[in-house]
Amino acid sequence: MEIKLDKRFQKKIKGLFGKYELEVGVLQDKPYRLPKKGERGLGGAEVISYYAGGPVREKSFKSSGKTVAEISKANRERLGFNYLSSPFENKSSDIIRFSRGFFDLVFGRSQKKRVENLLQAIVRNPILRGEYGQNSPLTQKIKGFDRSMIDTGQLFKSLKARVRVRQRV
Repeated sequence: MEIKLDKRFQKKIKGLFGKYELEVGVLQDKPYRLPKKGERGLGGAEVISYYAGGPVREKSFKSSGKTVAEISKANRERLGFNYLSSPFENKSSDIIRFSRGFFDLVFGRSQKKRVENLLQAIVRNPILRGEYGQNSPLTQKIKGFDRSMIDTGQLFKSLKARVRVRQRV
């Protein structure tokens, strides 16, 4: 059985969905700060606190000389793939939740902030689940824990999503 949609309906649907602009990544860049020095790990490594369900090193006030966006780019190069886009390649439960939320937004049954949170979760959740591998033994010893792509939590916290209604020109 084949269902053909009227061109007017197709145009209306395209207009409903196409009016939204979705962004996810480091949307507000800022300087990346070095971890605080403390008692643990190799060579007097850093003080440990907790964020997003696990340990992170506390950040100091000293700049690393790089920005969070530069750290993000270095991680993508180190991993050999784009961790910002790769979660969208598979049909995960995060994608399904986002799709439902986006449909609800388009048809006026959801808020923009809810959809932004769902979009952000698509990129953040694989990091939390440790899907991008382990740190090397040396890095684990320096950090005092093994959470790949999470050190001070600055990059993770900077991964945000934004949903905008496109401006008509």
